[in-house]
Amino acid sequence: MAPPVVSISELSYGYGNSVPILNGLTLNFNPKEIIIITGPSGSGKTTLLTLMGALRSPTMGRMTVMGYDLMAASKQKKSMFKPSAPLKAALSLRKNIGFIFQNHNLIKALTAQSNVEMALELDGVGPKDRENRAKIMLKRLGLGHHFLSYPAQLSGGQRQRVAIARALVRQPALILADEPTASLDFASATEVMACFKESASIWGTTTIMVTHDQRLMPLSNRVIVLEDGIVVKDYRNDGIFSQ
Repeated sequence: MAPPVVSISELSYGYGNSVPILNGLTLNFNPKEIIIITGPSGSGKTTLLTLMGALRSPTMGRMTVMGYDLMAASKQKKSMFKPSAPLKAALSLRKNIGFIFQNHNLIKALTAQSNVEMALELDGVGPKDRENRAKIMLKRLGLGHHFLSYPAQLSGGQRQRVAIARALVRQPALILADEPTASLDFASATEVMACFKESASIWGTTTIMVTHDQRLMPLSNRVIVLEDGIVVKDYRNDGIFSQ
């Protein structure tokens, strides 16, 4: 069996002497899984995503993401990575992660196609290949008539789908998504979930997403419920999901 994409052991995160946001989590996320993390506001869902994305450092415990060992920050605030691989390791890890945030963060001066192509340009993909891949992904998300539309010309849901296309077009090993379907109707949200499933099948992508939308739970392999920084439920949907 392949090793977990993300392995978490006794992970905690907090500010100073305050009540910890995350408190002793132990979890493993496997290749090709689509995992939903849910729970009330303030339960630590987004904090967990940012820790997995190496955007902040745990205060206690251990986390391994795609072979990179993220270390708890010491009192001296040392690097979250092993001393032998500081910033370079962080950048290498993030290059293999597709981030999707609640705010689409599109560049206003670029068209939908150019926003998606930009992710590939940063990876050194050639112009023709960038164009083809961007168009295919935008079409897959129902935006085939909006290649040349600017963000201001798109609805909120369409802008979010461009952001999702930008994350998926790089074929990342791991997708971290914070409420990626919040501005979408259920039909569009279902299409996005189908894209996550397709990415798992074709590229082996693991998707970990935060959502409050109960309608999406059966469309995942696994649902984890957080409350007050701890796991209160962790169950699988494989039987439903495979239908």
